[in-house]
Amino acid sequence: MSEKSNWWETEMLNLMFLTYDPVYVALFTTNPDEDASGTEATGGSYARESVAASVFVVLTGSAANNTNIEFTEATGNWGTLSHAAIFTSASGGDMLYYSPLGTSVGINTGQIFRINSGSLIISED
Repeated sequence: MSEKSNWWETEMLNLMFLTYDPVYVALFTTNPDEDASGTEATGGSYARESVAASVFVVLTGSAANNTNIEFTEATGNWGTLSHAAIFTSASGGDMLYYSPLGTSVGINTGQIFRINSGSLIISED
């Protein structure tokens, strides 16, 4: 069997946030794919953004951020960002979820990358 009930999908998200608090949002310039093999942004003050579990609202089978998630201002070019992922730690660690961004975006010196409230949706469906 491979399908999950709505209850179990919701429970999995709740368990993830109980186990990993905070989680870390990473940005990629290439698809990380299921093995996290993509190219993560680097340089220019880039770092994964620490996000407390309390920032996410878990509903039936999904969770979404209820506040903006804002990265540190770039002090150098990060490249063209195409994907975001959630990891268990600030560096290394295990990738939990990943997805393409709605639109790829280039981040250059002086810019701040922001994920607006309600835009980072983790789905178990």
